[in-house]
Amino acid sequence: MATFASVNDASFNDVNDTLIYLPVHKGALMTLSCTDAATQVIRLQTEQGAPFSDVWLTLHTWNKGVAAPTFTYTNKDNARVRAYLHVDDGGSNSMTIAEEEHQVYREQSSDGDELWEKTSNTQNWSGSVVGGITGDVTGNVTGDVTGDLTGTATGPYVGTAGQITYAGTVVTATGAELNILDTVTATAAEINKLAGTAAGLTAAELSILDGVTSTAAELNILDTVTADALELNKLDQSIYTYIYDDFLTATYDVALWSDGEGSDGGAAGPAIAANGLDGNITCVTAAVGNSSGAVDGSGFSHQETHWISAKRCVMEARVKINTVANSAIFVGFTDLALQDGAMEMPIQASGTNEVIIADADNAVGMLYDTEFDSFSATANAVGVNATNVETAIQGGVSLVDDTYITVRVDLLADLSVIVSVNGTALTTITTAIATGIALTPCVVFLPNTTAARTGTVDYIMAVAERS
Repeated sequence: MATFASVNDASFNDVNDTLIYLPVHKGALMTLSCTDAATQVIRLQTEQGAPFSDVWLTLHTWNKGVAAPTFTYTNKDNARVRAYLHVDDGGSNSMTIAEEEHQVYREQSSDGDELWEKTSNTQNWSGSVVGGITGDVTGNVTGDVTGDLTGTATGPYVGTAGQITYAGTVVTATGAELNILDTVTATAAEINKLAGTAAGLTAAELSILDGVTSTAAELNILDTVTADALELNKLDQSIYTYIYDDFLTATYDVALWSDGEGSDGGAAGPAIAANGLDGNITCVTAAVGNSSGAVDGSGFSHQETHWISAKRCVMEARVKINTVANSAIFVGFTDLALQDGAMEMPIQASGTNEVIIADADNAVGMLYDTEFDSFSATANAVGVNATNVETAIQGGVSLVDDTYITVRVDLLADLSVIVSVNGTALTTITTAIATGIALTPCVVFLPNTTAARTGTVDYIMAVAERS
């Protein structure tokens, strides 16, 4: 119990020594104690009549021979209490009168069992509580809690058969298993990636982790991996076809790539750069300045159209041009393998507002073209669907002279396309291309002026879902 107040006299040694205390509360639990009464007679008295009447009634007397005596009673009327030394044979005492928490109400069952008790600062329940508790519970709860706990839980909670039930579901995890969460710093969004519906993973796919023996440090190598499922699945050749060229040979692979150059003599087909750092291929345009792929353009594509729309197709290339002013670059999929005598710019700006025109019947990709009006300084997502050109969608990523950008074109099975530059998705174009079209990945550079342009491709990659 909590002690509210007390008085003490450490020199209770002579006859008529008196210790008086005025209780604070009605119904206070009063306790008188002393260190030793073996040689003394001590009386515990309560005042009678009006306050400070000095008429005292003896409640209890300790005779000689009692060692360290105590006496406890309930003071109902706030009457003063005193300890009085009646007989002394030379003893010495320290007397204390203390007031502790007072009982306000107590209820018992018909069998005499205590149900609950309310005191000045606590409420104790021995039976069941039907209803709600809106205050703090600082004691132990030994029964079942079937309602909602909305406060802060600081103690251990044990339900039926040592289990915790949450929202009707029994928690079967052990303490050790729950403690795994102790150092988890993942956000809710990151944890939700493990949900099958959110991450597209089945229980069987998640169960692959069951036999993993890698340490946390080894798994953390993946922490900065930006590859998506498609890129990781390149390891499974039964699902995807895959080509990649970093142009590290002396000449580019003519069995793999088809070069395209405009009819003007100034246009030059792709060539591996001599001693190019990390390997790259260059494409030099003509300088006629009529903005025609068939005349001025330079670029290359795969030799064959093996990529089929309505199956997922992805290509990525790292490209740059020596001067971005008065220039155009297309990176994407087109329906015609580029070649000398059949060179084309799959999609380009018309020179009027933001309208695009197309040499290709079906193509999707990234177009940078200074012939746009307000879109002229940024990379844009474009598409042509069965000769019907889509509206160019500005991406907001600017190009800089002689500076690489990484372009990714992700053609989904639903015929929509996601165009990204330097890891930032420009936009998604829905129904960007007709279904069932045989496609090839390509890169084309074009001048919009009478000065030649030199485009460079660091690498190219293309992935296609097998039929």
